[in-house]
Amino acid sequence: MDKAIAEAKTIRALMYFYLVRTFDQVPLKLKATTSDADIVSIPKSSQDEVLTQALKDLSEAEPFAVTDYGDRASNKGRITKAAINAIQADIYLWMEKYTECVTACNKVINSNQFGLISGTDANTWFQTLYVNGNSNESIFELQFDQQRLNTFNSLFNASKKFIASPIVMDEVYTVDFTDPTKFDIRADGAAVRATDQTIWKYIGLNNSGNNSSIRAAEESYAHWIMYRYADVLLMKAEAQNQLGNGQEALDIVNIIRNRARALIATAANPAPSDKVAIADYILRERTREFAFEGKRWYDILRNARRNNYQRLDLLIDMVSGTVPPNRQQSAIAKFKDKNCHYLPIYTYELTTNKALVQNPFYK
Repeated sequence: MDKAIAEAKTIRALMYFYLVRTFDQVPLKLKATTSDADIVSIPKSSQDEVLTQALKDLSEAEPFAVTDYGDRASNKGRITKAAINAIQADIYLWMEKYTECVTACNKVINSNQFGLISGTDANTWFQTLYVNGNSNESIFELQFDQQRLNTFNSLFNASKKFIASPIVMDEVYTVDFTDPTKFDIRADGAAVRATDQTIWKYIGLNNSGNNSSIRAAEESYAHWIMYRYADVLLMKAEAQNQLGNGQEALDIVNIIRNRARALIATAANPAPSDKVAIADYILRERTREFAFEGKRWYDILRNARRNNYQRLDLLIDMVSGTVPPNRQQSAIAKFKDKNCHYLPIYTYELTTNKALVQNPFYK
């Protein structure tokens, strides 16, 4: 029972972490709804209140969490002690508690259970990490199979509701036109298919980029990776930089870049004491490492809001690079309002919970 409760508390903490990063203040409900009498109106709680509860849940879950379920699918698809530590690190980083973040990251690192998948062969790396899933690099990933298909196939393949921006190859990864043997393994044939900006991670069976290597609809069971070892390393780098340990942060970034065979065009050489430049370098590396893995917006917002929105320019620059010129000034004015960084509350929720009020930007 303790193990089951540990899993439940961890999932609750993770879900609340997503909620506050998406909606800011949210109702905090800790009592189960077992009958109609338990349905009550609940007002919002602050981010700090919700995240403090999430950390409490994780702290209580950690001693009882499983380290090894006995099979790989469960070790990667269910909550383990390492998954708890990864979530803790992420929450601490968001809350600007950097010493605690490093401690949580080190628990994962020192467990010696995980490592980076070798990038020596780009196709082997891609298939191990994204096609087969549940790799040695994986800490926690949502499992899909023939009975539980991943719906991303229709979003990225058949209907192509979403495609990558051309700047992904041109500016994020870059291309070495003088030597085609030099390429970032995370770029063409991994994150995207450069010829048509198809998002490739969830539909490709190898990194060739050929139509013949696209998953059929009935083969759409690419896993959704929540946390992997590279994420823990880069979270530690970000926290160490904020603690003034710039050289250690840069050393970690280089480990990630060397595995990916990143091109020299995307390299930087900030001084170990230049906290802002290193933070930007880490953010750019996270862009390359986790493209289309559901982390980009939260990464930008976390960096922008640090030290009371000291880096609001990160959001403004994002608008400048993506919004059509005739709408840029309007968009920039909106993004300067911190309330616009969170989504509105769905009207149905406002109707059913009378204690809820709409988020300020949308009133």
